[in-house]
Amino acid sequence: MKLTEQSLSDLCSGRPISALPRTFQDAILVTKTLGIRWLWIDALCIVQDGQDDFHQECALMSEIYARSSCNIVATFGKDPHESLFQQRCFEKLEIGRATGVWRSREEESPWIGLNALVPGHYIGDELLCSEAYSRGWILQELLLAPRTLLFGRNQVHWSCALLEACETWPTGVPPYLPASIDSVFREAEFTPGQKFRDWAQIVERYTRLELTKEKDKLVALSGIAKSIQQHSGDQYFAGHWRTHFLQSLIWKARQGYRLPWLRAKKPGLDQPPEYGRRISDHIAPSWSWASIIGPIDYDSDSLPESYPDGEHFTDTLCSIEAITAGPSEDGAEDVLGIVTGAQLTIQSSLVSKSAFKTLLDTLPGFHRQSSVAGTNSIAKVRWLWDTGPDPSHIRALFAPILIKRDKSISWCQHLSALILVPKGNGGTTYTREGLLEMDIYSRDMEAAKSVLDAAGLEFADEEGGPIRVKESARKTIVIK
Repeated sequence: MKLTEQSLSDLCSGRPISALPRTFQDAILVTKTLGIRWLWIDALCIVQDGQDDFHQECALMSEIYARSSCNIVATFGKDPHESLFQQRCFEKLEIGRATGVWRSREEESPWIGLNALVPGHYIGDELLCSEAYSRGWILQELLLAPRTLLFGRNQVHWSCALLEACETWPTGVPPYLPASIDSVFREAEFTPGQKFRDWAQIVERYTRLELTKEKDKLVALSGIAKSIQQHSGDQYFAGHWRTHFLQSLIWKARQGYRLPWLRAKKPGLDQPPEYGRRISDHIAPSWSWASIIGPIDYDSDSLPESYPDGEHFTDTLCSIEAITAGPSEDGAEDVLGIVTGAQLTIQSSLVSKSAFKTLLDTLPGFHRQSSVAGTNSIAKVRWLWDTGPDPSHIRALFAPILIKRDKSISWCQHLSALILVPKGNGGTTYTREGLLEMDIYSRDMEAAKSVLDAAGLEFADEEGGPIRVKESARKTIVIK
């Protein structure tokens, strides 16, 4: 049963609770038991076959969840016909008990403690591998609602801003066994750098979840984005924030991944590893992490405030000329959801991959993928493609974005650049295809200068100080 334009009048005239699916009936019982009069069920409160109502309600989801008393989650079941109240297997909650005797000092009397032995993987199996925790829409429910009541197959879990608990640990789950996702809204104030770190964590978790419709990639996160926007006043562009925008471009598409819920659906070790997949540019631009179906990672070292000691720096190697991300053409007014015609215009150097690799191959101190560089090393390069192995047949270029440097290791700097491919035959606009990471070692200054020169870069001084883009190599680059 669901709300449609055809069933609207019938549902408004009233239906017996017994006619509702089992999960809905149980949710009503829980709501009444909690002493709450109102219950929001998406399937009954949003017209399921009407785009206008869908877009209108999606724009309000941050307020709907944030102003709720409690969010009820059925962690199991593929449809609304399973009861929240299952025949439970209590043996899975405890595998035994142990009695221990402790004495802190020789002169003190010993004291005896009784400890329950609980499987360490239980919470992961109960929640993180459940149907509910595989859904992309679940994230904003868990983050925005002030309280959450989760019905597992074998016990009930509950969480709020102060506590995460379950029937096994009614006074609080041990800190090393967290099951929920920490809310970024628990602190009344946070710095811009901390906000970016929290957002990066949200993106990493969100991209490990599943969406039935690819077009919902940004829509299912729009409630969280709107709440952050109201807190910070920052501008939002297709999953990225104006503050620290360049840092947010340095995302990596994880390859060869296996997710907890994916392993549950596809058991067996003989399964081939999964790779990211690009979705339509009518949903998100290629420079956005939202353009990839699959897990996204951020390097914590490149995030703002990673090192508060003042010894580590992240310098920008390009400038932003313009960012445009308009609303969808299908009538949605909320720019936090689907976007069309989004493009990014930057100024940086633009370097041919083939020409650059040819130069590097002539250098004796060049390392392609080695994890340890020797004392005579000049550069170590990693080509990280968004959607699979190295597509050697395409004509790729790269544009330097950021450089990380450490005062204590002045001879080593870490470069991050976007791998780009011309869009169409004109070659005036580009799409992102991956990320280039390069460690540059300046012990051999002349060799290091050769590497930088080939990348359109140079040292700011003769002693190997900060790296910058050469003015003669600076170009205007449009990425869609």
